[in-house]
Amino acid sequence: MIRIISWKKTNQDSQKLLESNVTDVNSYLNQINELNKEIRSVSAVGQTPNDLMDKRDNLVDKLSEKFGIKLDRDKLDTINLSSTEYPDSAFVKSDPNDTDYSRLSYIDTVTAATDSSGNLTGDVTVKYYPLGNENSTLQTVTIKTGSATDAKSLKDELTQCRILITDKDGKLTMKDSSNKEVEVGDGGTVSASQLTELKTKIFQTYKYDTSSGTAVNNVDNNHVKGDIAANQSVQETIQGYMDNLDRLAAALGYSVNALQVGSLDTANSSLSSSELIFVTYDETNKTTTSTDKGLTAKNIRINANLLADTSKLNCNTSSASGEGDGKRANAIANLNTIKMNFSNIAAGTDFSKIDRKSFLTSVGMSGTTGFSDNDCLKLNAGTTGSTVDSYYKSVINNIAVATQEASRQQDSQEDILADIQDQRSQVSGVSLDEETTNLIQYQHAYQANAKVISTIDELLDVVINGLKK
Repeated sequence: MIRIISWKKTNQDSQKLLESNVTDVNSYLNQINELNKEIRSVSAVGQTPNDLMDKRDNLVDKLSEKFGIKLDRDKLDTINLSSTEYPDSAFVKSDPNDTDYSRLSYIDTVTAATDSSGNLTGDVTVKYYPLGNENSTLQTVTIKTGSATDAKSLKDELTQCRILITDKDGKLTMKDSSNKEVEVGDGGTVSASQLTELKTKIFQTYKYDTSSGTAVNNVDNNHVKGDIAANQSVQETIQGYMDNLDRLAAALGYSVNALQVGSLDTANSSLSSSELIFVTYDETNKTTTSTDKGLTAKNIRINANLLADTSKLNCNTSSASGEGDGKRANAIANLNTIKMNFSNIAAGTDFSKIDRKSFLTSVGMSGTTGFSDNDCLKLNAGTTGSTVDSYYKSVINNIAVATQEASRQQDSQEDILADIQDQRSQVSGVSLDEETTNLIQYQHAYQANAKVISTIDELLDVVINGLKK
């Protein structure tokens, strides 16, 4: 549980970094836009605003660290700027009178509506800070996806990306029936027919997106760029590790509970749910529940009833609580020898919808009850898969390998970056040796010119003074 909380905190930190990225990007874009106007006005009178263009270039460099930059130079030394990932969304325009440009806004929360049975209804509610400013009023937009599948997919995507492409004031806009951009105000609704367009408003830079059937962005998967892409993609990696721990916790909790109460199926248990060994934790009420449905690494807890009265532990060969021959306790201890097909639980599975029977059946436990009281341990496990112990070690080993690979790639990319920066400096930078050489040449040329002028002056003096005499 400690590790899952740590990873969840890391995930939240990456999301807060995205908020910081949004405010930084908007600040850079606003400064570039103002410099663009000043450069245009100076160039219009025939002067060259070198200082202003240097400042703009420095800001463009900083902006390029966040995402890929698409820059086109226009007349009067102005520029048009957009991202390589979303080239159709202009961030800076060369015409100072054209205010139809975009900015980024930060998504604070994303929730998917459910019915009384806990099933998704298809509605997704997004709350976002315009321009990433936490001091501004949260804007709420409801998206009608039309299906539970689309709702879950959209919720996951928005939660990971956390960034919307909005107008210059931080308002989400969509095209109406006349193909005109109109604002979706606070409390507004996006229809299912607008879902494809909405996808183009999600600033996703860490992978190429064709989820709507057509290309949504223009990401090169072999050359992903910028801090924003890194902060977006790392959440998917962390979520994968959290899913692994959820599988592990569910496998342990459900199999132990099955032995404790005498059934894979909660409905056919010979003991009450209050005698489960592992139950879930209700974060809303800050109490443990009396059920094991939806076990994860984050919410798994030992049943408080058993902690208060250990006589409720089932230690008999038969399904009855209390002191006994200990065979059931030995069966629980021997769970480390049972193999389970953890890979049958797909990535992104909603563990809150899984119960004991569905999980254990998925990982290879067959049959209605799974075991009998006569020999206590017949979970009918398969011969393929991993034991709980080996699966945990595999997860830890994979993290270690991924960490080493990330470190290696970082060192490699830093070397490549340094080399590219050196090449750039050779073209655009100032060479002190070259400038010193030029200075010496100019100095000698000046001295030579001065000597010529001095000689001519002497000759003229001789001629003029000689004629007077």
